[in-house]
Amino acid sequence: MDNVTHTLIGALLGETVARTTQPDPRGLPGEVRRNLLVAMAAIGSNLPDVDVLYSFIGGKINYLLQHRGYSHTIVGALVLAAIAFAIARWRLGRRGHSPSPRDVRWLAGVLAFTPLLHIGMDFTNNYGVHPFWPISNRWLYGDAVFIAEPLLWAACAPLALTFRTLLARVIVVAVLAVTRSKPYPKNK
Repeated sequence: MDNVTHTLIGALLGETVARTTQPDPRGLPGEVRRNLLVAMAAIGSNLPDVDVLYSFIGGKINYLLQHRGYSHTIVGALVLAAIAFAIARWRLGRRGHSPSPRDVRWLAGVLAFTPLLHIGMDFTNNYGVHPFWPISNRWLYGDAVFIAEPLLWAACAPLALTFRTLLARVIVVAVLAVTRSKPYPKNK
């Protein structure tokens, strides 16, 4: 999957969690909680692709060897989620926010789930993943969805209606407009 899809699906998941769960009156203010969940879900949905930061070291072949490597395993995704969780908690403290235990649980849940969602989405295309490493190094391929899938982007159209800021809505509409103009790749 491409990172646009991962980001849109993550943001949609964060918005859904923010709207469908009960905020704790002793916890984060409503807008802070919502922004935190949406942002962390979008970031969490992209965490396994952190491997692109080091996969180009050593030439082009290293990209093929390293991308969808350790960070695309369940163990790697959960380690990345724990690091992101620690950074989010640190940032909340620096900004003077005191999350309630319920806020912390929802944040941890979103950050634990979204990197695993990323791996599940990457499973659906022909590159596949090996999520059970180190127990099993077997690669699994769904071979059902193209890497850049405009239909999944279109499924995120509700974001254009649910985001509260004009900028966020414009970004979603622009992504959808760009994807509508791209034809599907032709088979050769």
